[in-house]
Amino acid sequence: MTRRSSEALLRELAADLQPVRPIPRLRSVVAAIALLAFACAAALLWRKGLRPDLVPVVSGDALYDSVAIGMAAIGGGALVAGIAACVPGRERTQSRAVRWAALGAALAFVVVPIGVAATQRHVLRLPDATDFACVATGLVASVLAAAASLVFGWRTAPRSLALAAALAAAGAGAVGAMAVHAVCPSPEASHWLWGHACVPVVAGLLAFGTGSTLRRLRFR
Repeated sequence: MTRRSSEALLRELAADLQPVRPIPRLRSVVAAIALLAFACAAALLWRKGLRPDLVPVVSGDALYDSVAIGMAAIGGGALVAGIAACVPGRERTQSRAVRWAALGAALAFVVVPIGVAATQRHVLRLPDATDFACVATGLVASVLAAAASLVFGWRTAPRSLALAAALAAAGAGAVGAMAVHAVCPSPEASHWLWGHACVPVVAGLLAFGTGSTLRRLRFR
């Protein structure tokens, strides 16, 4: 085969190909999804109103603050990590963001139980219906941002759609959990743990299952 015929064959093969749409910049996608998450959280705050004793609780309860700071770290870290997993060449950013999210998880799920035991405020109980209600509220507040991150992952087709979706949804869920934490009047640290801090955990698990299902459908 001559050089000319080879070039003609390549042109014919590429004639029907559609141009590839470039992946948006990481910061642009993160900003858009974060804005959506905060807008939904603000809607929850506007609808339910802040707990009346928010200022005294924030200034005087370290366990309450641990959950709040933990959710903030998970919200930023997991959301960035999930979107970075969809953008080639952003592995280092993803790794750093995951560490931030892990630090936030430690603040909520390690510091709070230890603090409860140290202060002897009460025995850490098992989850109940009140906890489930707050988790559901947090999920509703974060579902749009989680869905947007899942759609972005579907379009970019990362190596692990399930993991990327789980991380981003956990970040969105943490923003919803922060809103729930600010409006819920419960004084109980166990409820802050099970009803508020568990929102990103449940959101991540649901997104992981959804991402796994979508990836199987894509390659079927």
